Amino acid sequence: MLRLVFWVCLLIMFIPITQDDTDLSNQPVSTMETFTAASAIYGDFAQFCDRNPQTCDTGRYFATQFKKKARAGANYVIAYLDDSNADVALDPVTTSSIAK
Repeated sequence: MLRLVFWVCLLIMFIPITQDDTDLSNQPVSTMETFTAASAIYGDFAQFCDRNPQTCDTGRYFATQFKKKARAGANYVIAYLDDSNADVALDPVTTSSIAK
């Protein structure tokens, strides 16, 4: 995930916004300095789990739980929207004194 964020951010840094922004003569940081700084940041992120193993374990646990919850939520939405599937039924909910 961090690699994806890194590469997307790197890609975004090279997209010009307007014609005035493409003039690199007034930029305080060169493209090579930007690339060197990005490489150093990536190297720091790559060593994060070596320095903080418990934090990475907690993050892995959170990501696993998030994936399970997202999958369950997607299954609920699919079951709700899929009228042709008669086998899948959501739990009935009674919201008043009148039950169906």
